Amino acid sequence: MSTSTPSIELEVRYSIVIDMYRQGFHRHECTSTTFYYLPRSTPTSLRRLTAAFEEVEDKMDEGDGVEWRMMDATPQPRGGDDSSILQFGLPVPLSYASGMNIPFRLTIISLNPELSESHIRSAFDARLVRSTFLTIAKQRVRIERVIATGTVWKVERTIGDGTPLWEITGSLVGAKPGGETSWGLAGFMEVRYSVRMNFNSIGSLPKYSCEEYVQMVTDETTDEFDLDEARERPALGLINQQVGAHPPPYFRA
Repeated sequence: MSTSTPSIELEVRYSIVIDMYRQGFHRHECTSTTFYYLPRSTPTSLRRLTAAFEEVEDKMDEGDGVEWRMMDATPQPRGGDDSSILQFGLPVPLSYASGMNIPFRLTIISLNPELSESHIRSAFDARLVRSTFLTIAKQRVRIERVIATGTVWKVERTIGDGTPLWEITGSLVGAKPGGETSWGLAGFMEVRYSVRMNFNSIGSLPKYSCEEYVQMVTDETTDEFDLDEARERPALGLINQQVGAHPPPYFRA
């Protein structure tokens, strides 16, 4: 894999090392090659979902089977006080398979009369960002790329204890299936992912924002059987995708 900026270009190369030992004989071979796929990775813990992510929207409606991590969004005042409370939530654990829609929810508790469904849809923005951190000459460089954007499913308004409550649900869409995974080389580089939420100011309501780091993996598992099966795959298991009419030369003579 490779990544670049106007001033930095980085290429990660892989080598296959083979050592053969026989009585009175030792042969050491090392060949450099290109892998067009990421090694398989799975979540560090099981997700407590009774359905695949594609069905999470229905589960959210039913209020069953999805656990959430809710984060308080931080206001960026433009002057004046605002008593509104915004919380942004992601399903737990915070570990997601690349290419799958990542559900989110945003709750707004506010007496601000300027809030409306159309204003909320236009003010809301959520993104999944890949950050590559490089350590070069004792300096840390950060390269960012947006790999998924938020799509709002619905906006609902209810009244509880006399205070209006807005609930926004949707998902992050756009990451390439099997094309992202969290990884790093200690002391040199690290690839991390974060979900960023921004809610732009509406009238007297200030701007709110929050960011949560998440783990990205190539494969999603939902039960113990699937997890055990995934662990039995080769360490360099390949993910099927089109790479051209001819297979890549994994080994060079």
